[in-house]
Amino acid sequence: MNRENIKKVRDVIAALPAARFAMDEWSWNQVTFRRATAREMLHGCGTVGCIAGWATALADPSGEWRIDGDAAAVAEEWLELDSENADALFTPRTIRADDWTNITRAHAVRVLDHLLETGEVDWKSTRRAKASAK
Repeated sequence: MNRENIKKVRDVIAALPAARFAMDEWSWNQVTFRRATAREMLHGCGTVGCIAGWATALADPSGEWRIDGDAAAVAEEWLELDSENADALFTPRTIRADDWTNITRAHAVRVLDHLLETGEVDWKSTRRAKASAK
């Protein structure tokens, strides 16, 4: 697991306006990202979208990233995750798919922090932590 790259993704997601992060938004069509700064990355809907999308966009230091195929595979490789953790991070199956629209940036950041601390992805316990913190 590449801790430095996971921290980069976490920090970018934490700093985003809410409209620029969406776990249920990702285009599997060929997409070109323009990168002046991480906050200016664009996607067809105005957001790069999910964790895999942001990781893929951050993976290319040149600022241009053309995706033709499986973006999750690019993100998995750049984050140096095993396939189990990559799958759990990019497709939070412990949360109903119709509830992915309610995954906040803060929740995603907690999941990434948990991954950094434990080496495991856990969407459920980090969600419960949110509820108990209120």
